[in-house]
Amino acid sequence: MSRIKTAALIGALILAGGCTWVTPVDGVEAIALVKPQVVQNCEKLSTAVLQVKDKVGFINRSGAKVSKELLTMARNQAVQAGADTIVAETAADDGSQKYGLYRCR
Repeated sequence: MSRIKTAALIGALILAGGCTWVTPVDGVEAIALVKPQVVQNCEKLSTAVLQVKDKVGFINRSGAKVSKELLTMARNQAVQAGADTIVAETAADDGSQKYGLYRCR
């Protein structure tokens, strides 16, 4: 492969690594992210185990972008489940994270 093609491929991978692929659904702005102690009197509806790409090719994606996408996915799941509150039950690790979905209001 020529140097120009190789450089173009690497550039495309770097740009793709910065992209956000998770689109919020209508209603996510109403979903609260809270600490576990806040949901003691809430109804737990389900648990969402979510996964996004943390690498594109051999390029690591930004941890902040991966976390933001996981949070958006959790809020999307909450909307679909009829929840109004989410709690991160685990830390983001290798593009995966677990959230509890609750109805508190």
